[in-house]
Amino acid sequence: ARARFAQLCVSCHGAAGAGNGPMAAALNPKPANFASAAFWASKHDDELVKAIRMGGAAVGRSAMMPAWGAMLNESQARSMLAYLKTLRH
Repeated sequence: ARARFAQLCVSCHGAAGAGNGPMAAALNPKPANFASAAFWASKHDDELVKAIRMGGAAVGRSAMMPAWGAMLNESQARSMLAYLKTLRH
């Protein structure tokens, strides 16, 4: 999942998942900060897996968040979510 994160997510979410990747400055709203405890406070796994696979708009978040369902099956998306959880502080 770490390699997939580097491939698919770092450009917007940043290497540490803080929402500060090189593309983040041009995005409104800003990408999610996975390092923030506040981000995780109200999130549920199924919602986040849906966002990973179907894009941000599918869960009422930014339409700029692409859908990775063609590249990540359910199991892979859950592995990605498990990796994202390692980034929180």
